[in-house]
Amino acid sequence: MHSNVQEIVEMRSNLCGDSPHCSQLSSLQKVIVFGLFLVIQGFFAFGPTSPLMEDRLAGPDSYMRVNRVNQLHETGDWQNALFLRSNAPFGEVLHWTRPLDAYLMLGGSLGSLLGSFEKGLWVAGMLLGPITHAFA
Repeated sequence: MHSNVQEIVEMRSNLCGDSPHCSQLSSLQKVIVFGLFLVIQGFFAFGPTSPLMEDRLAGPDSYMRVNRVNQLHETGDWQNALFLRSNAPFGEVLHWTRPLDAYLMLGGSLGSLLGSFEKGLWVAGMLLGPITHAFA
């Protein structure tokens, strides 16, 4: 692995030479790139066809996750992976880990302070994509 990194560094130095144009981005360029990122992210999050503006989640996995966390809130059983609301009457075992559920539970808990757990969970589910994209 170390030799691969060294080869890449050598290739870059061969391409750039001593040119100052191959250096790191300037502070202004970083601000411009970050600003463009915010504009694009804002368009996706708040544009006319975004799930957030239409008060819906983006796809069936999002609904499944929110329902799973709602079941977790109702039962309190963190170890039970059986989701009873799918594949009735047998249920379905979801092989998803719980860290994302913990984030959504936090959103639901904060929502319960301001109104209802379900509304807080819904808002946390809608904001999950934009928030994780911003931190990526």
